[in-house]
Amino acid sequence: MHVLFLLSLMADSDCEKPMRLRWMTPSPESIAPVDVNIWFGSIGSGNAEHFTLHLYLNDEEIPGRSESDCYKHEGPLDFHCNLMFSPNEPLLPNTTYRYRALATEEHMNPAMFVDAAFTTNGEVSSIESTASSLVFTGYQSRGITNPNSCKWPDSFQHNFVINLPHAQPYDSIIHVYELMPDGSSLLVHSLFLPTGDLVIDFRQVVVPGEEGEHCYYVQQEDLAGNKADPSNIACFDPFNPEPSSEPEETGIAQEDEPDIVAETQNWQMTQDGSCQHIHIRIIWAFLGLFYLVFRQKNREQSDCDNS
Repeated sequence: MHVLFLLSLMADSDCEKPMRLRWMTPSPESIAPVDVNIWFGSIGSGNAEHFTLHLYLNDEEIPGRSESDCYKHEGPLDFHCNLMFSPNEPLLPNTTYRYRALATEEHMNPAMFVDAAFTTNGEVSSIESTASSLVFTGYQSRGITNPNSCKWPDSFQHNFVINLPHAQPYDSIIHVYELMPDGSSLLVHSLFLPTGDLVIDFRQVVVPGEEGEHCYYVQQEDLAGNKADPSNIACFDPFNPEPSSEPEETGIAQEDEPDIVAETQNWQMTQDGSCQHIHIRIIWAFLGLFYLVFRQKNREQSDCDNS
């Protein structure tokens, strides 16, 4: 197992890119509540140990605790890492703070440095408990044709749209979870949302070899760590897609015939197991012809009996 992992690293050595900024929340120069948490999202081939996050008032560092989480994104060395810093006490109202992300000694790019500021407004954050809606919109091949690409070749993606019930007055985060067969939940994506967004579309890439049914749900979190209710669960299995609920077109009515005649069908199973349509009007025509032949036979028999 370790040998295979090392070989994969060697094969993808060109894909080893230093961790770099995806987004910081609260966003630079924005307004934030006094109970804000600081989020730093990175992307690269490193992990959460490659950077640290600090909060300052003037030159004094604010004490707090840090939490981190990472997940694979679109390739074997393509990771997203989230680092969250929570101050031990609420911040001062109407005050400007600076937050900085710094590379650690383990980082491949010691020059990485992010410095930004935000201002508090004296309010506390809250979020509606109403769940958002997760809508599956399609499943498609990633179409990675570049032989030197760092993305998974021959991979597929699920496409989704998230509809939020309420706009948030501050930046927020939506976490995407995959529902595992044993009932547990695995974080597979985090989306950083600017203030006011209500509709978000995103893709979720499937690791090659893990195609099949995948089930996801999302949950919105505000800057203070309050969470809305989880969304509905959206599932799709490309090997067993659900049949379309749209009714099939069964025919076009002629102008001199009732619609029900043209649209009503009977089914007859052929020898090869397929189905063919037998229109009701053909059956009635056959019965009518049979009746005329039968009636003509009766007349001839009656003439013979009377002669």
